[in-house]
Amino acid sequence: MKNSIKDIDDALNDLFTYLKSKSTWKKLCLNIDQEISRPGMAILHVILKNKGSKLKLNDLATLLDIEAPFLSRKTKELEESGYIHRFSSPLDRREIYFEATQKAIELEQTFSHHKQDLIMRALAEWSEQDKQQFSQLLKRFLINLRG
Repeated sequence: MKNSIKDIDDALNDLFTYLKSKSTWKKLCLNIDQEISRPGMAILHVILKNKGSKLKLNDLATLLDIEAPFLSRKTKELEESGYIHRFSSPLDRREIYFEATQKAIELEQTFSHHKQDLIMRALAEWSEQDKQQFSQLLKRFLINLRG
């Protein structure tokens, strides 16, 4: 039992290290004409995932579990790059909301395609049954982690 948990821990550490590396980020960003940072992409992903919801800075900070000042700088960069639009509430001009632009939607689609291609290449020699079992186990693992 202890060895299998250690093996899983080691494998997850290796996976996280690989996924956070600059070389992996560059692989994912190949053929994407726009430059975007990992935090910027994470912010866009949350905004796009919550499309139709009015997300304020504090909502985004909570969903991403990051500090509001850092998020404020990143949303400003995303707005200047044309990925998001900020707008005020008609009822209270102090409330600022964010929404993704068409440019962000297209970037996310392209980026998603690159991620899926990377996964497809990594699993190329796996059987369909192995892929399905891996997917089910990952989902189960995440459900249990989240409690």
